[in-house]
Amino acid sequence: MDNRKDRRDDTPNLEDPLGIAREPVPHEEGADMDGDIGLEQSFASFALDALHRGGGPGKPAPFACPACGGSLWEAQDESMLRFRCRVGHAFGADSLLQSQTDRMDEALWIALRALEERRSLALRIAERLRSRNGGRRADNYEQSAQEAERQANVLRAVLLARSPEATAKAT
Repeated sequence: MDNRKDRRDDTPNLEDPLGIAREPVPHEEGADMDGDIGLEQSFASFALDALHRGGGPGKPAPFACPACGGSLWEAQDESMLRFRCRVGHAFGADSLLQSQTDRMDEALWIALRALEERRSLALRIAERLRSRNGGRRADNYEQSAQEAERQANVLRAVLLARSPEATAKAT
């Protein structure tokens, strides 16, 4: 017995506590729902049976989804490149390239910040050790700080050379 009709819309479905099950998308009688198109439409609507039947809407692509890190599949479409991941994120070729670029820029800025923080912390530790006669250990931390500064300078130069937006972020 399907008790979903008896529930109010705001009542949680205890059979699906995460709320991820979806009803298949109805289609018109006579509509062309064959093969890959039907599977992709079903997959796009988060119908769980599409994931279990075919594994994905197309052939596996050698790229990760910039939104979730999952595998991407390339849609079988001769007119344009299209990609979709297991959870439903979808990209055209240009939007995938832009999303990858944005994620890469974000990762590089995070790496730069981590190097600057490493340098700062190493210098603080070295200063504390020097005040307590820990000369040899302090020297090691100062060398670590110098290396982090060198690496940060290289990364900063790469970021600033990438685009005008990067220059605006650095100031």
